[in-house]
Amino acid sequence: MAAAGWGRALAAAARARLRAGGRGGGAPRGLAAAAGAGGARGGGGGRDYYEVLGVPRGAGEAEVKRAYRQRAKEFHPDTSDDPRAEERFQEVQRAYEVLRDPEKRRLYDQVGRERMEQFESGGGAGAGGGPFGGAGGPFGGAGGPFGGAGGAQGFQNMEDIFQQFFRGGGGPGGGAGGQRAAPDVRVTLSLRFKEAVFGCTKTVVFQAPDSCSRCGGQGAEPGTSASECERCAGTGRVEVRHGLFMVQTACQECRGAGRVIRSPCTDCRGSGTAVRDRTLDVRVPAGVSFGQTLRVPGEGGGVGGSAQKGNLILDLEVDEDPVFQREGADVTVTVRVSAVHAALGGEVRVPTLDGEDVALRMPPGTQPRERVVMQGRGVPRVSGGGRGDQFVVYEVEVPRPDQLTERQRELLREFQALQEGGENGEDRAA
Repeated sequence: MAAAGWGRALAAAARARLRAGGRGGGAPRGLAAAAGAGGARGGGGGRDYYEVLGVPRGAGEAEVKRAYRQRAKEFHPDTSDDPRAEERFQEVQRAYEVLRDPEKRRLYDQVGRERMEQFESGGGAGAGGGPFGGAGGPFGGAGGPFGGAGGAQGFQNMEDIFQQFFRGGGGPGGGAGGQRAAPDVRVTLSLRFKEAVFGCTKTVVFQAPDSCSRCGGQGAEPGTSASECERCAGTGRVEVRHGLFMVQTACQECRGAGRVIRSPCTDCRGSGTAVRDRTLDVRVPAGVSFGQTLRVPGEGGGVGGSAQKGNLILDLEVDEDPVFQREGADVTVTVRVSAVHAALGGEVRVPTLDGEDVALRMPPGTQPRERVVMQGRGVPRVSGGGRGDQFVVYEVEVPRPDQLTERQRELLREFQALQEGGENGEDRAA
């Protein structure tokens, strides 16, 4: 049968399994059932992400961003007195990462926190409960051709199944074995307002796993070495019969490595990795904003015995500015002028991002909250294409009674009389 035919057959089997899960009767549950069990409450894996940020489920992007900014400041480990500040700060970051991304948020709303965390960790819908993972199912379970021990590494989608079947690979459902991927390292990077606007170079200090220095990343105690796995004869793979098919999967004895460590390193306990302090100078491009992410390839965690490294992921936090309010590539500045100045017009001095004050001609009769634009004076666009605009909003200030002298009050009364009656004693047209 051609690959396309097998693909259609597998897809049909998966759909039948999902339908069976939806009808109940003891069959493993599908995604829809998972959503019913945990979607509305965020699942049993922790607090609901909406509750973590303190926003309703229908909150928009701007509301989610404001809530994250507030909670991140409240629980930042460097400033908070809460003994669980670091834990809460990480939870707030995770909640924002999910709710700001439309695709992740849609999945979260469907399946809840616990199921989503299982999917992202490669666990499918959980042992014994997912559509393609779990003990005893045709697509997963202990010793099954499409799942690892106990179904704990179930497939996340049909593509994983096709890869396992047609390529004999040890994908997400290929058991506990296979080559370990180098992990990414996530760090929060705080920027001042002007640093985010014009870019800067920041020194980032973080911890990341790397090859163990004692064993050189091999995992074995110095003076010893790993021996060939007897079960798979050093291939890292074994064949399992499933009906008419013979499918290759990762050897569970050596976890797909082909070799077994009999005397593990005392420092890394056989993992081949150890956590090390790292310092890196990172160039932050101009125009970044709060909540954005920078990815530095090849500067993340390492895997024992491999030169491969993951990525360093920087979650950006940007301080607010007392003068400039930013919205994307545009900024807004509020300029306070007196009522007399607004009525008569004249020159006003306006601060700009570049640090210089620019003289603007305010027309007579300027109204409260009236706005003018200074083109090209905003934030550089991070993707290129010049700069945004700077908007100037006039805030007209009316003096309080205690701020007026007797002479000023007399002049205002005279002005009021002229305004109400006109210079010739005639009422003004309404």
